[in-house]
Amino acid sequence: MNKPLFTVLTLSTLILMAAIASAHETLEQHVHDHPTPSTCKAENFVKYIGDYVDNIPESERPATMIALGPMDANTPDHIPNRLRLMTDISGKILEITCG
Repeated sequence: MNKPLFTVLTLSTLILMAAIASAHETLEQHVHDHPTPSTCKAENFVKYIGDYVDNIPESERPATMIALGPMDANTPDHIPNRLRLMTDISGKILEITCG
């Protein structure tokens, strides 16, 4: 591999890793600053942001959990106690909300 391409790929990877870490810290800070429990207990799943949905143990998954990727159909109904996991195309959790 030529050196300029390697440098660009390395820097791009580092920037992406920093952005993911920053997003995770922002959500953790939000949960810390707003300790009121959510109706779906989303605060219990913050530790899985950046991880894959399949890595959440079956014993921890609520019956009303739904995982949605960027190409998945989203229904307009709002169910307050439903845990919603928004993922990237590979199934990595990007956002956790109720509804």
